[in-house]
Amino acid sequence: MSRFYSSKPHARTPIASGRAGIWVPLLALVLALVTGSCAMGSGGARGAEALVDPVLSPQRPSRSAEVAASRRFEEAREAIAVGDLAKARTAAQEIVDTYPGAPVSGRALRLLVDVAFAESSWREADAFAERWIRLVPQNDPRVPPLRLLQGESRLKDADPVGAIDRLTSLRTDARAELVAAVDMVRRAAASLTAADLTTRINGLSSNHPFRAALLAARARALYNGGFDDQARASADDALAAGAIGPDADLSRAVLDRRVDEALGLTGPITIVGVLLPKSGPPSLARFGYLIEEGIRAAAAAMPLGGRTQIVVQDDRGTPEGAAAGMRALEQAGAIVVVGPLDGPELSAAVAARTLPIPIISPTAPDPVSGAQNVYTLGASDVEGPRQLARWAVGSGLRRVAILHPTGIESEEEAAAFVETFRGAGGQVLSAATYQSGTTYFAAQMQTIAAMRPDALVLPIPTADIELVAPQITFFGLDTLNIRILGTSGWTRDEVLSKVSSRHTDGVVSVTPDALGTTESTGEQALVKAYEALYRRTLRSPVPAVGYDATALLLEALKGGARTPASIATALERIDDFQGATGDLGLSGGKVVRRYRLVCVQGSTLTPIAIGERPELIDRRPVLLPGEKPPAMEGPPLQVVCPGTQPASGI
Repeated sequence: MSRFYSSKPHARTPIASGRAGIWVPLLALVLALVTGSCAMGSGGARGAEALVDPVLSPQRPSRSAEVAASRRFEEAREAIAVGDLAKARTAAQEIVDTYPGAPVSGRALRLLVDVAFAESSWREADAFAERWIRLVPQNDPRVPPLRLLQGESRLKDADPVGAIDRLTSLRTDARAELVAAVDMVRRAAASLTAADLTTRINGLSSNHPFRAALLAARARALYNGGFDDQARASADDALAAGAIGPDADLSRAVLDRRVDEALGLTGPITIVGVLLPKSGPPSLARFGYLIEEGIRAAAAAMPLGGRTQIVVQDDRGTPEGAAAGMRALEQAGAIVVVGPLDGPELSAAVAARTLPIPIISPTAPDPVSGAQNVYTLGASDVEGPRQLARWAVGSGLRRVAILHPTGIESEEEAAAFVETFRGAGGQVLSAATYQSGTTYFAAQMQTIAAMRPDALVLPIPTADIELVAPQITFFGLDTLNIRILGTSGWTRDEVLSKVSSRHTDGVVSVTPDALGTTESTGEQALVKAYEALYRRTLRSPVPAVGYDATALLLEALKGGARTPASIATALERIDDFQGATGDLGLSGGKVVRRYRLVCVQGSTLTPIAIGERPELIDRRPVLLPGEKPPAMEGPPLQVVCPGTQPASGI
């Protein structure tokens, strides 16, 4: 026999006197209904016809057994009258188990339903009610209230699907109970998935009174899951099915694409995972804090439909911490991850993934070789040198020399220029290197002057330009009509403000920055979001990389992508996103920037097109032997960018 029908004392029967005080009047009423049901008339389907109590077994017991059953039932009634639910349960259960053919057996079972419900034994209450219902005709007017009790029991037992299924068995002509049943169905549906709701809806007739409530609930579930079109269709169906009251309000809110907490409309929850060093060396933790500020600014600047939740895990600046953090983020439901900040931590996080969740590191120097959907803003970006090489060939510069320091970034930039330049038919006469810390370049400059190339390519860091640029003019390379080509370091403010324009005029370079404005669109968006969020001025450049890493992921998500494959596809389609650090795109596992070709003139960057070339203006007169040069106003030599005016006196 099922444990629901065991005659053993129930574990939850002891009750406090306070609780007994609450339930005594209720159970007294229940008992009156149960014991008096055999003589009670009922309207509705049965009219004034007397309702007969069911009997659990057709086998009639002996007269003495019937007397014993009746005595035990009276004991159950008396126990309820004084609030002793345990004693009432024991007596009623004995009748059900020992005297199932006694006339009072049906009343005892019905009494067990209410005792179990009063004791919060929800599964027993449901099971006892179902057993009782099977003993009477389907149109018995005592069944609808029991169906409501079953629905409430299932709801309280955290079984909303079972609650709806029980309530669906309610007769549609039981109008008094249907009002309460629809409200109960509405409560049950609030916690169900769209798939569960669809199954329930498909099992109903087109005019069933529960249909509108379930359709509205499904619209909410779909909307919160990010399935906007399907949600709107279900909302339309709910209104067409006659939704009123809260169901109509819910459906209209879905159609309006509103977030309404009162209606349970939160929109989809998008969890963005973050791996940063929150602990460890103070300087590293501070850097991570600034990155996190940029991440949160991006989430504020680019809200998705629904809610975006930032979940941060402390990677402690170690590979082990990054691996543990990645596992925690997966368990939290993150669909994209920003971070970690360095290569070893990034590799460890990637290895810890169980799914190819897209990851963008704001600062790691290299992507993880062979890893799917892993990007970094910190990798060397060689699109600038490639673009510079294409301009050189297209502008008629066929022979070049290259000079750069040893080091990964400069070497990669030089290699990218060489590959593109040679591929377009150019000739590289020499590619010389120097050690970091070199301050005097006489040998290199003299060798290059002797070659007489069309251009000297200098993919050198910003810190070296202040040393190298003056030596170009000191050793007379500017007098030989050799064009100077430089990578993005030549366009930095610290170069344009510190190095004399005598040494930088006419340098053709590339820059990821916007021209003609003090701030790009991406920078403006970051500053606006940051200062609104933190109520202070943005003074550090560090949050910009956290902002851009996050903004790229949010840009991919805004189209509805939610699986690793679809997010990665959306990321790879980004080729012109206006970030805080430039116009960004993704290619080959790296975040790349769109570069602009510029010519430096008087500390100003002027756009230059393929086919345009700076011009050397030489004002020095031709002198006869022994003739002294005349006094001149302005520089005797100047390289002038296309479309600009030479310095005064030329």
